[in-house]
Amino acid sequence: MKQLALYILSFTFITGSAQAADIYRHVDADGNVAYSDQPSEGANKVEVDPINIDASPKLQPKAVVNPSKDSQGPGYKALTITAPENDTTLRNASEIGVTASLNPGLGQSHRVRFLDNGKVIAPAARNMSLMVTGLERGSHQLTAEVIDKDDQVVISSAPVSVHVHRASIHQPNRATAP
Repeated sequence: MKQLALYILSFTFITGSAQAADIYRHVDADGNVAYSDQPSEGANKVEVDPINIDASPKLQPKAVVNPSKDSQGPGYKALTITAPENDTTLRNASEIGVTASLNPGLGQSHRVRFLDNGKVIAPAARNMSLMVTGLERGSHQLTAEVIDKDDQVVISSAPVSVHVHRASIHQPNRATAP
């Protein structure tokens, strides 16, 4: 019974804390403890300390430039993945568009390649975007790299985290998010 009361109290704290509702504790004649947001006869108001919620700032890592190759190219200042945003969660998605931005523009003999967890997704090309299909469930670190004619990395983007969620065939009755 104590576990049930603790569960109810925890649930009340989690769901009710944002609304700052009053919480009342009542003990019946048999000694059973019940918690409610509605006052009842013999119930005592429970004083609950506010929950401290502090969202951490999202840091945007800087691009890595290979200084030995910088002199051969147009002097790249930044390579960033602009889509998807960092920490994006995809639910039951079959494909995702990845887009990079390069400052200044791509040099004549350079190409762009995209990586997923350090593995090349598709052959290097002069396109700054790629449609990626078949991402497995889990977290992925997407990175873009500019490479020269010798396949040497000139500049790399900071990684962008993408989290893929898929409904499981082992839980067919589980509702999926819209």
